[in-house]
Amino acid sequence: MNMAKTIAILLALTSLSLLDGCLHIDTPRGFVELDDAGEYNYRSTSATGVVLAVRTEDSRKDEGGDLGFWSEAVTRKVRRLGGYALLEERDVKTGKGLAGKQLRFGHDRNQRPHHYWVTLFIDGDDLHVVEAGGPKEAFTELEEGLEKAIASLR
Repeated sequence: MNMAKTIAILLALTSLSLLDGCLHIDTPRGFVELDDAGEYNYRSTSATGVVLAVRTEDSRKDEGGDLGFWSEAVTRKVRRLGGYALLEERDVKTGKGLAGKQLRFGHDRNQRPHHYWVTLFIDGDDLHVVEAGGPKEAFTELEEGLEKAIASLR
């Protein structure tokens, strides 16, 4: 797939309407779910500035939108637009056995290190995107709870 098509699909991904309904994730200890999730299906925050959010998009599976495609597309976009460095890539699973890919990024903002995770799951025609980010120190303290919350996606 050429770069122009990849960019077009990424732009379409960010402009799609979000699906509400039966997507759930457990709110980690130390977080409060936000009433106004905006463009997300779910959003929560800690008192220390770490945010957890979930959204669902069309995976475009019939156009080649598999987990490998979306992992590469997100990595390229986050590196290019956000200036984040990919620190680690992990295979993950939800409690119900749905396989996914977690991309762990790092970035210095105002000379303070930040972490940003993007975890991708494809379930049928749906691409579930779980994002977690915040200052490294606070993020590290909440990491175990974030991992459990991501695994709770159902």
